[in-house]
Amino acid sequence: MDPFQMHTTWVCCFPRHQLGQLMHIIEPEGIENRMRRRLKRRTGLNAMWHIDGYDKLARYGIYIHGCVDGYSRKIIWLHAYYTNKDPKVTAGYFMDVITENHKCPQRVRLDRGTENGDIEQMQKFLRREHTVRFEGDRSGIYGTSVHNQRIEWMWGLIRRQDIEFWINFMQQTTEEDMFLGDFVDKNILRFCFCAKPGQTYGYRWIHSKCIQHGFVVSQDTVRQLVHIIDPEGIENRMRRRLKRRRYVNPGPNAMWHIDGYDKLARYGIYIHGCFDGYSRKIIWLHAY
Repeated sequence: MDPFQMHTTWVCCFPRHQLGQLMHIIEPEGIENRMRRRLKRRTGLNAMWHIDGYDKLARYGIYIHGCVDGYSRKIIWLHAYYTNKDPKVTAGYFMDVITENHKCPQRVRLDRGTENGDIEQMQKFLRREHTVRFEGDRSGIYGTSVHNQRIEWMWGLIRRQDIEFWINFMQQTTEEDMFLGDFVDKNILRFCFCAKPGQTYGYRWIHSKCIQHGFVVSQDTVRQLVHIIDPEGIENRMRRRLKRRRYVNPGPNAMWHIDGYDKLARYGIYIHGCFDGYSRKIIWLHAY
C-alpha cells in the first residue's frame, strides 16, 4: 500500500511526508516497483480527448456535455442543452470541432453510455487508414466516468468556478416556489439561460409538447409567439426547408421497397409487404 492510500484510509496524527519517508526506509523495493509502474504523461496535444456529460443541473432541464484534451487540459467543447443523452447531439459537437480544426485526436476516452456510440464509430472511421499505434478500433477507449480523470478534473474546476453558483440559484428558485419542475418551468429556464438566437424549437414541436403536457393552446398562437420570440430561428428553419425530391427509378427490379403496416396490430394482426419501385407490382403482402 502506498503512503497516500494509508494516509487517507486511516486517521493519522502525523504529516503525509513523514509517512513517505518511513515507507522509503521500511520498503525501498516496493517504492521502486511502484515508481516503475507510474503512469506516463500523455504523449502530446490531441493524443487523447476525454468526453463526458455532467448532470448536476438535469433536474432543471439543463444538461451539460464537454470534452477536454488530456495533455494540455484545453477545453475542446462545453455545451449546455436540453439533452446530453442523444447521440446525434453529442456527435454533432464532435464533428463541429473536427470540421472547424481539420483534425481529430489519436484516441477518445468515453463511458459506455448510448450517447457515445456515434462518436466512437466516427472516431474509428476517421482513424481507419492511419498506420500509427492507435488506428481504427484501437482509437476509442471505454471506461467508467469516475476513472476518466481528465474530464472529472474539468468538472471539479467548473463546479468550483461557475456551476456552484447556478446550482445554488436553481435551488433558491425551487425553495421560493418559482420553479415547480414541470414542462413549462424547464423550458423557461432553457430559454433564459441556454438558448441562443435561432436555437429554439419549431412551433409544431412546441405545440405537440404543450398538448402532451395538458396545455390547451392553438397551433396558430404558438406560431405567432415563436415568430415574436425567435425570428432568427424561424428564418433559419425556412432556409433549411426540405425541397421535394424527384423519384428516379431506371427499370423493373432496380429497387424494391419493403415495410411493415401496424394498423391492425392492436387486434394481433401484423402486415408486411414489398413492391417494385418502377412497375408498382406487389412482390409480397402477408398478414401474420
